[in-house]
Amino acid sequence: MRHLLSLGMAACIVLIMTTSAMAVGIGVYGDFQRGMTKSRTTNSISSDDIGVAGGLLLDTNVANDSLFNYRLRLGAGRNWASMEPQTRASIIQTFGVSPAQLRSEGARFWFGPRIGLHYIRMEYAASPDLESFGFIPMALLPIFLMNDNITMEAFKVDIGLVLAGFNFNFGRYITLSFEMGLDYGFTVGKTKSDLFRTKREVSGEGLEGFATMAVIFRINDTYTAKPNEAYTTDTGKKINIEVQ
Repeated sequence: MRHLLSLGMAACIVLIMTTSAMAVGIGVYGDFQRGMTKSRTTNSISSDDIGVAGGLLLDTNVANDSLFNYRLRLGAGRNWASMEPQTRASIIQTFGVSPAQLRSEGARFWFGPRIGLHYIRMEYAASPDLESFGFIPMALLPIFLMNDNITMEAFKVDIGLVLAGFNFNFGRYITLSFEMGLDYGFTVGKTKSDLFRTKREVSGEGLEGFATMAVIFRINDTYTAKPNEAYTTDTGKKINIEVQ
């Protein structure tokens, strides 16, 4: 998890340093997720997942009158997979599109694809699966009746879509942003048994919905409508061209 956070922090620092003269928004966000994950390795068991997270956000175009924006989120939070707590660290990248008819000085509506990379860690107690060991001597039976502490570490990659993103601008510097959408993720990792010192591969996949709210401070990022351009023909007639 430390390597993932360090990579994301380095990316944020590089982007901030290279955008000192550009329009950029920097802020904090809170996120809520709800979905279901189906295990591909444990008898096709499904878990009902709920999660909350928060972190830092960087956006290359929060309020400006242009079509595209790139949004980077770096954060961490807690998930509950069928009530079992998990720790999650995430890097999420979104590529937004805002048609001219959907943006103005006070608000910007946008949508677009996103991709996320997550590190997940979970620790829980479980009873040993006696059937998997076959015959067990009576002298060793008390050991097999003890609860086993299981540690799971996994990586998840998801591809999704921001169905609706809204940026509401307040003055020259502050924006309140909302986004909601869906993603589909694939998880791979390993579990480790403290009692038997064994490891087992795990994997799963599932659909997740998310809703995010962010407060963003804008730097050189204001709505400036493209002016009408004009040129003069050879006959001396001036023609106005409206830039969309």
